[in-house]
Amino acid sequence: MSPLSASADISPLPAEPSQPNRRRLLLVVLPIGLALWGFEVAAGATLLRWAGPAGGALLAAVVNLLVALRFGLSLRAGRMPLISHYARFDRQGLPPEVEGYTRALTALWAGLLLLAALAHLLPLLGLGRTGVILAAQAFLLLGVFLGEHAVRARRFPQLRPVTPWGTLGAIGRSLGARHG
Repeated sequence: MSPLSASADISPLPAEPSQPNRRRLLLVVLPIGLALWGFEVAAGATLLRWAGPAGGALLAAVVNLLVALRFGLSLRAGRMPLISHYARFDRQGLPPEVEGYTRALTALWAGLLLLAALAHLLPLLGLGRTGVILAAQAFLLLGVFLGEHAVRARRFPQLRPVTPWGTLGAIGRSLGARHG
């Protein structure tokens, strides 16, 4: 055995990733999250006051654009697509045959949210009403979210059934791991 391999044999094993620390989550992350949420509410209220009647449409467009960017930027080379990241926290993990699907699904959500952002600009041009666009967006995105589970079940029958609740749980676990 060479000295190099002998030293490799006695090196400590890598530490197991720790479970999210719930106390840290409650004492650090929750107050920061609440403060950011308060800032977001204050900024939104300011935007609504500043923009007047167009404020609702403008706020909805900005929020959708920011979320679309979150999805879209995760598609850059060397990054893990956002839905792939969430899928890693599903109880069955992220099987290799699903990776391309989750990348495409991330792109779909980025595109849908970008289109929603653009749709919310229509009332600023006198085309449509913000409330109608919000309702249509909610209906469309909920339909895509629920319908995707049916598509995934047909496309990957070898995986255990996935449910919307399971997906929401995986997203929650991913957020807890990020902040734990």
